[in-house]
Amino acid sequence: MDVEQLIREIEQAFPSRDLDGGISMTQALLDDDYESDDLAKISADYKANVTHDWKQIPVEKIDQLFSGFSVFVYLDQKGWAYYLPAALRASLRYSASLCEFYTRISLLPNDKEDRAMGAEHVVTRFVNWLALTAEQTRAIARTLHLLRE
Repeated sequence: MDVEQLIREIEQAFPSRDLDGGISMTQALLDDDYESDDLAKISADYKANVTHDWKQIPVEKIDQLFSGFSVFVYLDQKGWAYYLPAALRASLRYSASLCEFYTRISLLPNDKEDRAMGAEHVVTRFVNWLALTAEQTRAIARTLHLLRE
């Protein structure tokens, strides 16, 4: 499967949705408490924060936000559900800059008992936390597999 096919699969598996009151990237940046020229520029770009359809978020903006800031740490469940497909799509274009995204997935279980149960348990917990469908789970797995190659 090539990158374009996988992007189409992600877009089909994750229908358009809105943020539904979840934490936006801009709010996550502010919560991260960065005070830099980059933050001011990014925040200005997101005054019209795209929160009505994840498919409308430019891939370059996702890469820009997630490559230099700890955005995923500050997203809530709704924020994760909203930005996950956009991050998957961006990772296929800019895979080197999204290592935090994959690190954060691996750290979702925060207690020793969960971590001791291994990677399969971590993935199961993540899938359940976001109420992902089988189609969405397959798209995530295929993305991770393609990026590993």
